[in-house]
Amino acid sequence: HEGSGLGLALVRELTLAMNGTYGVASEVGQGSTFWAEFPEHKVKPVIDALFVDDDDSILDIVRIGMQVPGRKFVFATSAADARIIVAEHDVRLAVVDAIMPGENGLSFLKFLAECAPTCSRVLMTATSDLTVFEQALNELIVHELLLKPFTLTRMRDIITRRSDGSVPELSAVSSSHSSLKSFLVAE
Repeated sequence: HEGSGLGLALVRELTLAMNGTYGVASEVGQGSTFWAEFPEHKVKPVIDALFVDDDDSILDIVRIGMQVPGRKFVFATSAADARIIVAEHDVRLAVVDAIMPGENGLSFLKFLAECAPTCSRVLMTATSDLTVFEQALNELIVHELLLKPFTLTRMRDIITRRSDGSVPELSAVSSSHSSLKSFLVAE
């Protein structure tokens, strides 16, 4: 039965996109056998939210105030520790402090955007200078800004909206800092 070959083109594209291989064995008068093979895919344990801050008191507030049944939260005090966690887990949400010793939060979130693009990324900061955040948002590194000090209600809202496993929406911002600030802190 002859076809248009469209199915084969789709198999080729999907197989390559999933790092697989494909091929065909054909004999005149006997028919053809098409095959595709895919590398073994290991499923990583899911973490609903990863919180990264070098300030233990901030992590303690979140740890105590955000106990949600059925949700798995993990805490790290450095980007280096967070990288290890990300390598071993599927992280749905990362809330990361902007200023930390060693690797800063923005650098870590850029890494996360590349290696875990479906992870929602929130930058946490106490600074009122939104230039860096605007740049990160426009480069599609950060989805949301969390200004310190924050309320547990605001943190719960972020966790509820961003840790459900859906692919986060990204959109660039082109605005003055004052309108950007009012947009970001509106609850």
